[in-house]
Amino acid sequence: MAPCRFGAWDVSATGVRGLAGVEASWAERRVVRFAVLGDLHYVHREAEGAPVSAREYYALSRDVILPLLRQVRAQAPDFIVHTGDIVEGHLGSEAEAEAEIGAVIELLQEIAPTFFARGNHDASGAAGRVYARLIPRHHGRLLGRAMADGTYCFTFRAGPAEFIVTNTFCAGREAEQRAWLEEALSRPAAPRRFVVGHGPLFPVGRPFFTHLPFCRGAAELIHRYGADAYFCGHTHNQLVTLHEPLQPGEGTPILQCKGSLVGTFDAGRTVSLARARRLVGRGEAIRYFWGLLEDGWPGWFLVTASAEEVVLEGYYWSSPETWTRGVLRWQRPGAVDVLELPQWPGTRAFQPEDLGQVKRAWLRLCGYKVKAEPPKEVLLNGQPIGALPGLGAFAPRPWLSVPEWALGLLRIRNEVLVRNPAGESFCLGGGQLILELRNGERVLSLPDPRLWSTDEGFSDRDHVNLVFCRDEWVGPMVLAFEGEA
Repeated sequence: MAPCRFGAWDVSATGVRGLAGVEASWAERRVVRFAVLGDLHYVHREAEGAPVSAREYYALSRDVILPLLRQVRAQAPDFIVHTGDIVEGHLGSEAEAEAEIGAVIELLQEIAPTFFARGNHDASGAAGRVYARLIPRHHGRLLGRAMADGTYCFTFRAGPAEFIVTNTFCAGREAEQRAWLEEALSRPAAPRRFVVGHGPLFPVGRPFFTHLPFCRGAAELIHRYGADAYFCGHTHNQLVTLHEPLQPGEGTPILQCKGSLVGTFDAGRTVSLARARRLVGRGEAIRYFWGLLEDGWPGWFLVTASAEEVVLEGYYWSSPETWTRGVLRWQRPGAVDVLELPQWPGTRAFQPEDLGQVKRAWLRLCGYKVKAEPPKEVLLNGQPIGALPGLGAFAPRPWLSVPEWALGLLRIRNEVLVRNPAGESFCLGGGQLILELRNGERVLSLPDPRLWSTDEGFSDRDHVNLVFCRDEWVGPMVLAFEGEA
């Protein structure tokens, strides 16, 4: 295959070129300032016959991601760390995939030297084969060291900070990857240490949505050896949380920072994650700083690190020019101070008279392996209101519209049941009622914190709020407009 060149970067070359040996140029730096970007799912051109997801991501690439990369450039970071899923990965031709991945390298390298963690969309098909060649060679040129094709785990040093980049989606190689991670963590630490991967260690806002066989062990190692933060993506929600060890006091808390450039500037789809989901895990203590449900405002992090302290800024964009920001600071890992909280679009607090002003209503349910056929009847307060749509990946869409005749069924406390006539294996959760009032305002019910599984073999059976359903009905899910959030 002929070399694919983008500017000064020959992405098929094996020699060291361009910004080779950046570690040496940063060695004497007392302070480094870097950007952390999450999922791009970049699609560089519109193509007839492309999957719906690719067409959607092309529009996002054009209308959201490219404008926000200009904002990243304006901050002049020393370098960029990307947490994976740089492309959607839908292309069947290696030549096309090479052009698309090369375009991403060029876009980011024009801003600053960029390091990539491997995402699941970077790991399969033509994109996976091209990524396995291009990205390790790119890292080798940056760092001035040989990297074999297929090298996804590596470390680098920037002034006072060490970076450990992992490969979280490593099916069949979990033990090997954990051994590599432990070896990297067990070495004498730099004043600051950051771990980077694609999948979250703690998928609290989108349960199960990671590679649990690796991430569970990785979390135990990071608790044991310590790190300033773990940066990740994958779930497309924005979330910053601090997780204590399962056994309190046995290790260092982990600050998990999830971000995604995939999003929308639509304030109507921007919902605080804590308002839409109960943030529960395996029973560990969780400190929630801020978060957004998937499909809301896109965001990214800017981090300033010295031996004395770390300042993390999360920027969330309501337009290509306007943003809100959250800021954290710490001197030692786990001892985090809040300097500023982002301001999200508000949803008005429920008032009892709202039930008489409902114009439209929807039921939001999230799930895994939920098929639309055979139909699964949904009951609201004992009355059938429709059938469950197909649901996958615990995504917050599609919604089930509540028929106009059924609006009178709504109460302050509501119960939802789902019929499973064929005894299929699936999981449901994230239940919430959304009311649109006659004045255009929206009111949300409190989310039910439980997850409902019809299969005891589901992937995370020790989830603290997982409920197994052994009969024809799944639920009842309790969706109340008053009570404890």
